[in-house]
Amino acid sequence: ATIVVEEENGTPFIYTGCEIDKQGDNGFCYFVKLNGLTGEVVWEQKIEGRKAELGKTTEGGMFATPLIGHGDCEGLIFSNISPMQPGNWCNLIAFDKATGEIRYRTPLKFYSWSSPVAFYNEKSEMFIVTGDTYGNIYIISGKDGKVLHRSQIGNNFESSPIAVDSCIYSNDNGAENNEHETSGRLADGLLEWIVDECEKAEKNGLTVIGMQHHNLVPHIEIEEATLSAFVINDWLRVAETYADAGMHYIFTGHLHSNDTASHTNDNGEIIHDILTPTLTGFPNCY
Repeated sequence: ATIVVEEENGTPFIYTGCEIDKQGDNGFCYFVKLNGLTGEVVWEQKIEGRKAELGKTTEGGMFATPLIGHGDCEGLIFSNISPMQPGNWCNLIAFDKATGEIRYRTPLKFYSWSSPVAFYNEKSEMFIVTGDTYGNIYIISGKDGKVLHRSQIGNNFESSPIAVDSCIYSNDNGAENNEHETSGRLADGLLEWIVDECEKAEKNGLTVIGMQHHNLVPHIEIEEATLSAFVINDWLRVAETYADAGMHYIFTGHLHSNDTASHTNDNGEIIHDILTPTLTGFPNCY
C-alpha cells in the first residue's frame, strides 16, 4: 500500500494503514490520519483481524492504497481492509476524513490486494471499481457502499485497473472552446503515464487490464472511414504502445455494441479490445 497525502488549508495530511504481521495470530489493522508537518495522530481506527492459513500464512490488514473521495463523496476516504475471518474476509470501508468515523463497510467475497479506483458521472456521483483475490471485480456506489455489479472474470486481482480518460471536452485535451466532442484522444503525458504504470505492473508479475470509453481497435472494417470518431485518434500508435508496454486486454464502449477485436504489432505483441454494449440497447446482451 502507498501512503496518500492531501493538503488541507496549507497543511499536508497523510493517510496510511498497516498489515497484521508482527502482532501474533490476531491483531489490528491501524488506519490513521497524520499531520504531515508534525507527525501528530489526528485520528486512528483499529480494525480487528488475524492471520490465515491458505496454503501459506497470509496476514490480514491493509494491502491496498486508500482512495480519496470527490464529487458526492467529498469528505470520505476509502480502503480495502481484510480481517481474514471466514465470512468476513475483506471490506471496502468508507471513513470520514475529518473524524475517522466509519460511514459504512461493504463486504467483498474474498480478501483484497487491489487498490480501489474511482469513476464519476456527469452528476459528480462517485463509483468505485476494485477486485479481490478470487477474481471478482466490483462496481460500488461510493455514496452508500451498494454493490452495483460483481463479476468473476479472473483467478486473482492483485492490483488496480488502469482507467483511461479518452474523452475530448476541454481546451487542454484538444477541444475548441471547451466543448464536448464525439471523438477521443489521449491528453499530453497520459500515454507516457500508462506505459509507466504497465511497466511497474509487469515487474511485479501483474496482469494489466485497461478501461477507456473510445475503441482502441476498429471493430468493423469501415469504422475508420465512416465512424472515425468512435475509435481513438491515432489508434494504431496507441494500441501498439499499449501492447508493447504489457497491456493485452482493454474494455471499451462508445459503439453501444458487443464485440471483441484484436491487433498484433510487428513485435508480436497482441491487444484484445473487448467492446461492451449499453445496458439500455436492444437486444440487451446481458
